[in-house]
Amino acid sequence: MVIDTAPRIADGATAAMMVADLVLIPLTPGRFDLRAMAQTLAKLDEAMALRPELRAVAVLNKAKKQTKLARETERALRAAGVPMLETVIGDRVEIGEATAIGSHVLPESTPNPKDAEPSRAVREMRAFARETLAALSPESDYACPAD
Repeated sequence: MVIDTAPRIADGATAAMMVADLVLIPLTPGRFDLRAMAQTLAKLDEAMALRPELRAVAVLNKAKKQTKLARETERALRAAGVPMLETVIGDRVEIGEATAIGSHVLPESTPNPKDAEPSRAVREMRAFARETLAALSPESDYACPAD
């Protein structure tokens, strides 16, 4: 089950953490998301005190991986002790266009014959899905240790 909460900490997000197996923290590189992350991590520490088996992981979203801003955000996450998925979801027009029409970037069944290779967006989403499922495994090392 996936519970998607508002991007800011609210009662719903806290309640979701209490029943979750995995807290996934998507962050867009930048100061605003890093500031909001501090609140999220404080609530996560509270939830983990009551549920030590709870795991958490961050993922960079809408990122331009080679930029200074993305590197700074990644450094800040590591400094805060937040485990990160290796997959970075890029700032892809294809994702924005799919979202605008209520769709997704993954092909429904067979790829378009004109497309010999899946797009970068498709490859990133597939890698994200694999890593997220792996993080749900009881053997996963993903956790967010309290300071």
